[in-house]
Amino acid sequence: MFLTDNSNNRVTFAVAGQPKVYGTSDRNKGSFHFAVSRNGDILRLFVNGVMEKKATGWAGVQVGAPKNFLVGRNHKGREEQWRGHIDELRLTKGVGRYNSDANIPVPTTALPRDTSDPNWNAVTYLAGFETNLDDESPAAMGTPTIVEVPDIALSATAASFGTNGLTVNDNSFSRAYLDYGILDEVDFGLGDFTVDGFA
Repeated sequence: MFLTDNSNNRVTFAVAGQPKVYGTSDRNKGSFHFAVSRNGDILRLFVNGVMEKKATGWAGVQVGAPKNFLVGRNHKGREEQWRGHIDELRLTKGVGRYNSDANIPVPTTALPRDTSDPNWNAVTYLAGFETNLDDESPAAMGTPTIVEVPDIALSATAASFGTNGLTVNDNSFSRAYLDYGILDEVDFGLGDFTVDGFA
């Protein structure tokens, strides 16, 4: 499973062996909120609160295993690198937060780190990248492996909220990404899930 962009600067979500799901807007037009949510047979991709893609046929699709969860590239290696910012990255297991085609609210503050989020106990990863990559969720699964470390860094220019966010591949020749491995926390299996954050 990976979240990246393609040559047309569109947000891309895909699982090995499945057709890629592309957004429609040009991500180079500034920072944006993204969300991918599976509810049963339907996978929806939102950018800045607007559903840009709806795909069916996802009920029997295994998501998260046996492949690693990657942010910043796909499983083929040097194709479709993410170049830009990531902030407030959140994984929610067992819950498709956005289960209709209607516009969704775009957060105007940092995501909650407590039960004010009704799905807090289903959050398996949440990182604001203020001072490190540490997981701030109830799962506390630790930190991902950073591949090509010099090209991933905490940066004030990447912050959606707070002090810092994560800058990835500012150098056009770099191939950095985050590798979360194969863990129960990111193995969504056949169940509902949500991946959301800012870029």
